[in-house]
Amino acid sequence: MKKYLLSILFLATTLGAWTSATAAPVVLTGSTYSVYIAGTQSGLVVNGVTNFDMVPEFAFSDDGRLLLTLSENETALGGGQSRIRLSVSADGDIFQIANETAVLGVGVDGDGLDLLTQASLNNAEITLYDVTGQVLLSSGNLVADVPNPNPWDGFFPAPGNAFGIAGAGGIGVSMITFDFIVTQLGGEIPEPGTVALGLIGLAGAFAARRRPRKTPASI
Repeated sequence: MKKYLLSILFLATTLGAWTSATAAPVVLTGSTYSVYIAGTQSGLVVNGVTNFDMVPEFAFSDDGRLLLTLSENETALGGGQSRIRLSVSADGDIFQIANETAVLGVGVDGDGLDLLTQASLNNAEITLYDVTGQVLLSSGNLVADVPNPNPWDGFFPAPGNAFGIAGAGGIGVSMITFDFIVTQLGGEIPEPGTVALGLIGLAGAFAARRRPRKTPASI
């Protein structure tokens, strides 16, 4: 099963941030971000916008088939490092068509994570689970496919782009997590640029064809 990068062709600029060496929050509490989920064959599309406030929020998939819960948290790991986790769970199989590809991203529509501090993105991973919490597929570290890992701009992988995880369909995926390990850096915040949205369509751009890990472990 191969992981590849799917381009959705938006125009965008990046956000910056300032920092100290302390374990200050990295993401602005109360700011908005979006999570994009799609199945290449089933027609499922979710572009859920929610607040980064550690409070679960709910949304229906575009076809009305699934009720999804979006939640997030940030944990200080020490040494200026933090873990940011975004989680999407559903009340059914998210990708129903056998062997279809899951298309996943954060800030695809230009609404990425709003960072308070400049931070380098050290590890970024997408994990798919079944209803019991068992790991079905894991992408491995995707940092090499993120255009701005140092400093990170809060998008994953970039505005107008998403990751594809092949073989996600028909295996009972009911939960998806995006995990980011970041290290805070020093520096002033540049003013955020404007993000011009210009959705043209889907285009496949194959890159970094690492195989996702298949590891039976529970969360």
